[in-house]
Amino acid sequence: MAIQFRKTLLTLALAGVFSGGAGAQETATSRDDKQRASTLSPIVVTATRQAADALTTPATISVIDEAQLQEHVVTDFREMFRYEPGIAVKHEPRGRGGEAGIEVRGIGGQRLAMLVDGVRLPNGYVAAGANLGQLKLDPASVSRAEVLRGPASSLYGSDALAGVVLFRTLSPTDFLDDDRDFAGNGAIGYDGATDSRSATVNLAFRAGRTQNLISATVRKGHELENNDDSATPNPQDTQGRNFLLKSLIDLGSAQTLTLTGEYYKQTIETDQRSLAVPIAGGTRINSSMADDESTRSRIGLAYRWRADAGWFDNLTAQIDYQRSASKERTSENRKPPGMAPVLLRDTLLSYREPQWSGSLQFDGRARTGAVAHRWVAGVDMLSKSISLVNDASQRAAAGGSSTNVIDGAVYPRKTAPDTDVRNIGVFLQDEMSFGDGRLKVTPSLRYDYYRLSPKPDGEFANANVAGSDPVGLSESAVTPRLGISYEWRPRQVVYANYVTGFRMPTYDQLNRIGQIPVATFIHDFIPAPDLKPERSRGVELGARGESGLGSYELTGFYNWYRDFIDTQMIAFIPPGGGQPRAIRRFQSRNIGEVGIYGIEARGSLSLNHWIHAADRWQLFGAAQWSMGTDKTNDQPLNSIQPFKLVAGLRWDGGAGRYGAQLIGNFVASKKRVNEELTQTGPTAPVPLKTSGYATVDMTGYVRLGKQVTLNLVVFNLFDRTYHDWSMVSGLTGNDSRLAAYTAPGRTVSANVRMEF
Repeated sequence: MAIQFRKTLLTLALAGVFSGGAGAQETATSRDDKQRASTLSPIVVTATRQAADALTTPATISVIDEAQLQEHVVTDFREMFRYEPGIAVKHEPRGRGGEAGIEVRGIGGQRLAMLVDGVRLPNGYVAAGANLGQLKLDPASVSRAEVLRGPASSLYGSDALAGVVLFRTLSPTDFLDDDRDFAGNGAIGYDGATDSRSATVNLAFRAGRTQNLISATVRKGHELENNDDSATPNPQDTQGRNFLLKSLIDLGSAQTLTLTGEYYKQTIETDQRSLAVPIAGGTRINSSMADDESTRSRIGLAYRWRADAGWFDNLTAQIDYQRSASKERTSENRKPPGMAPVLLRDTLLSYREPQWSGSLQFDGRARTGAVAHRWVAGVDMLSKSISLVNDASQRAAAGGSSTNVIDGAVYPRKTAPDTDVRNIGVFLQDEMSFGDGRLKVTPSLRYDYYRLSPKPDGEFANANVAGSDPVGLSESAVTPRLGISYEWRPRQVVYANYVTGFRMPTYDQLNRIGQIPVATFIHDFIPAPDLKPERSRGVELGARGESGLGSYELTGFYNWYRDFIDTQMIAFIPPGGGQPRAIRRFQSRNIGEVGIYGIEARGSLSLNHWIHAADRWQLFGAAQWSMGTDKTNDQPLNSIQPFKLVAGLRWDGGAGRYGAQLIGNFVASKKRVNEELTQTGPTAPVPLKTSGYATVDMTGYVRLGKQVTLNLVVFNLFDRTYHDWSMVSGLTGNDSRLAAYTAPGRTVSANVRMEF
């Protein structure tokens, strides 16, 4: 299996060296070495929705395979994409929400399409202080991840404005072959960054005409540690469970049916000590305890027919039902001013997102004269309902009845009405190869129709005291794409890519209304019924190549985003006039144009051409630099990550029985930030700027016999103290607890896996 991910930053001058060595013979490798070989491009599906050679695909795609997941002892998504510059995993820094989403080239959240086995993960909901989750997936059940960088709505529709992340779960075919009817593995692991333990079991077996997989993972851990003794993160206990069932049924005549069942659950209990402070009006929060629960379940049926029927080669059809739910419970002990009794306040924020989705896809080959066509066409359908409910009660600590009227607000309440979302999209793509096939032109086109239908009820009326009428939305969009690649020498390719994207406004951006108490403030939301869809355009130019010596890739990109939707604070009202807390008033608005441009590079170089040894030595690396500007106010985008270079040396010895890597992470300072921050409190905010840093990681593996493998990783070997921009970009420079949000210091992770 190829490892597109581990490649070194090389200049285009190396292209001539690699092309000159294209006929070099590779040394013999063991089965594990072949899994790690990075001199052959992987087969990818994200960019074209069918299997394609990554080398000639006119797009930038990062691939993380199962060998890398094991080698880097991946237990969360931060570790999965640790060595991928330009891909950032956001982490809610105050501790409660955990991992809060993925950003690609500075854009993420609901602007990034994330799919597992072709099914969209839930959009999630970001509440005050916590993320209720898009990333409802355990990395232990993932066999492969692909990230398509840049707008991709021409094949994936709305929310692919920034790109696509495609996760593939484990399959029985990952374990079984013609000689084995029963196989699997078991693993136990430890992650020092969160002091967590995990255990995973995968069992695959053949029964008649079926191949089956049973997979289970359990995790138990704590808060993500920091590296500064002057402040500590809020104490936290986490638990996770993930179950995957998959059955492949051979129907005969080149037809298969796949039945998949998934269940994911995560619970997080947090002692929110950082919130035990005085708040406006003289009230003091004595304690605040959080108990959060997040679940996702899915059952799906997929049909595939390898027909080779003349006018088409393959037909796939899929239908899935997915149910996502989150509950955020908070219990507070409050002491009002003066002689007022101590109060106990319990709040519950509950989110539900049940979803039906389906797809039908054909692909095939044809020839018209000297032009060979490789086409794919299909239709996607999605239907889901979204509901978010706030509930609360309060009573005296000494006893007595409770009330559901708090700070003048009646609970339960919905700050946005329940909403039904419907979407249908039709797409067509044709890869045209001219002459000898070295020149490929790939146009694609997609049409989407979306409808949002609000369903206001009595609980929405409790929040909608202004009597606003929620609006629905019905929109359509056409998104084209054009890709060109040219293989100017064997396995040496230049390419260009023009892409477009769009994203519909979300239900809460359109219709959110009402006030929500948040610690020392009240957030007041104003609906935005006139929002327009966001749209994007992008251009990429790149070159890549490979040979027996190694590989290289260099890409330049420029993406424009128009009618960008931003939820802005439009007013700050200080306490007074009978209002004990300050009010922050928010509204979603189209803010005009955003531009992001940058350069990405990656490569690998085998040293065995110069070092004649039985062991394998390799240099690898990747780098990314980008700039982003909100052209409305000519201010930088804070979501853009600073320049990052990953470079390392790999050694594999003993015919793949043991090996190690030394990896350097070099990150520039973040000085280009938005200087026009809106004041949200009595103190003017200071823009946060972070210093550059360099860290070193070391990984190693050893096979203990034929069936047992030990993987060990030491992160931040020299115990550097630094701030990871992806974790702190939403904070200010005068945040009193900034030291609590430093990245982990030196930590050790380990995993022992036994195969059978």
